[in-house]
Amino acid sequence: MTTGSVEHKKGYGRPRTSEESVERIRETFRRSPTKSVRQASREILHAIKPDDYAKRYGFAVGMLHCLDADEHFLNRILFSDESTFYVSGMVNKHNVRFWGSEQPYAVRELQRSSEKVNVWCGLLHDRILGPFFLEKTVTSSTYLDTLRFIPTTARPSTECSFPIRWCASLLGIDNL
Repeated sequence: MTTGSVEHKKGYGRPRTSEESVERIRETFRRSPTKSVRQASREILHAIKPDDYAKRYGFAVGMLHCLDADEHFLNRILFSDESTFYVSGMVNKHNVRFWGSEQPYAVRELQRSSEKVNVWCGLLHDRILGPFFLEKTVTSSTYLDTLRFIPTTARPSTECSFPIRWCASLLGIDNL
């Protein structure tokens, strides 16, 4: 089984950006100028490509082998998520979807530098870990600091699993 790390490794970085990708992004914002960068990145970059099927199949087969070797394997995987809450009452809408037959003419006011709190929770087998309240933005460093507060009895007996966005490149996995 392969494990990942959130520590910086030499040679890893952003992939090169092609002119085709730049034009595709420009076109997305021409059609929907108020679309958030996060929403656009989900729509543009998360398409399943033909090569992805083999990678996903390989991942599934690897998971089945791990389960065959250890029936308690899934009990040691930590699933986690975080959300941002603004003191001003502003809602972080990165996970909210609006559906309609036409584009509404609405103005969205953005308040910059509003105080906020990030809330992190985890699920580990039959336990809920947290909530942990973090004043800073959740990064790989703050994530690791949060994991250090988890009581030893609640930790898995092997390494914790990290959000795929932090270790996918280290595992050589794209678009999981």
